[in-house]
Amino acid sequence: MKTKSCFSVNTDPYRAGVEIGEQLADINPEVIFLFSSIHYHGSPELLEAIYDELGSEDVVLIGNTGDGFFEQHKVAHIGVSALGINSDKAISWHLACESGAQKDPHGATKRCLENLRKACSADPALYFISSDFRTDATKIISSIRETTSVPVVGGFAGDDFQMKQCFVYANKRVTTDHIAMLAIEGPLAYDIRFANQQYPQGEPGIVTECDDKLVKTIDNIPTMVFVEKQLGKPFANVDKAMVTLDLTSKSGKRTIRSIRVPDIDLSGSAELFGSIEEGSTAHICITPPEMIISDVRNIASDLSKLSFEPEAALIISCAGRKSVLKDGLKFEPQEILKGCPALKALVGYPSFGEIGPLNSAEGYEETIFHNMTSIVLTIGMK
Repeated sequence: MKTKSCFSVNTDPYRAGVEIGEQLADINPEVIFLFSSIHYHGSPELLEAIYDELGSEDVVLIGNTGDGFFEQHKVAHIGVSALGINSDKAISWHLACESGAQKDPHGATKRCLENLRKACSADPALYFISSDFRTDATKIISSIRETTSVPVVGGFAGDDFQMKQCFVYANKRVTTDHIAMLAIEGPLAYDIRFANQQYPQGEPGIVTECDDKLVKTIDNIPTMVFVEKQLGKPFANVDKAMVTLDLTSKSGKRTIRSIRVPDIDLSGSAELFGSIEEGSTAHICITPPEMIISDVRNIASDLSKLSFEPEAALIISCAGRKSVLKDGLKFEPQEILKGCPALKALVGYPSFGEIGPLNSAEGYEETIFHNMTSIVLTIGMK
């Protein structure tokens, strides 16, 4: 397996694409993972230039915009990073992209998985997913669980916390309101790690009124009044990056949800990144910088114990974690590279929601939707 990561901070989309294509051309990539800031405004020239430089229409490309980007040698708020992989045809890469992320996320996800299953000769080793942050992530997860037991890793596009627009990349297409999924079929070795410890604050309450992603009341009082009561202070802009709701449904399923809206609803409601069930128990949590730091360092130290030689890493890290850390983008990729200096490539992005299966002693459990989480995916060959 040949892997290579690269970046460009050129603000012209075509020139940035040329720089990415030129840097990846020497490994003749079969697949490219591409993550950019929102500052190219969805210009198709970014992708067109990459394909022009590579001189091949067969390259599979998947990715999205984020709140900046990660790369092995550079992290930045503006620009684009890319990971190219050439497995010498040992691995097959199948891409599916479906519209309807906002109106029918369950159906769009199911169609992607069904199309990919038809394209594969057997169950793939792994799926990678990119989607519009305006979707209901809970319904995407529901569809994944109903359709496949194969681990799914990825996340949701972002736009510097403007909450206005984002873009998903699928081959030469720059899309909105879409879900893109990549099936990786063949002798892929991989490891998935998570960093998402949080401190509970105050007392738990019961979600007494909600409408999918909009939580109206907890313990029969406006949600934001409940949040401020547990925090013991007014809810400030900076808290949106740090405060989450730890939710347990009546059936016992636990989820973590971040508050999504850029401005607090005057009614006291709070919009989350995924729908929840009425009657769920809600506990307010915070994620302080020292917890983020220790979590990532624990992951980095574990990477030396992998059963395979990792060639590349992808990091999907909640944009809220970037906001909490004083050095923003830099800390997490720096620590991963320290823990695994043999890595030949690293890319990723600050996301608006993360998807992945928890790793247990018995193997990977069912795929779940995360908030305020960093997912580290390392890959190599069996």
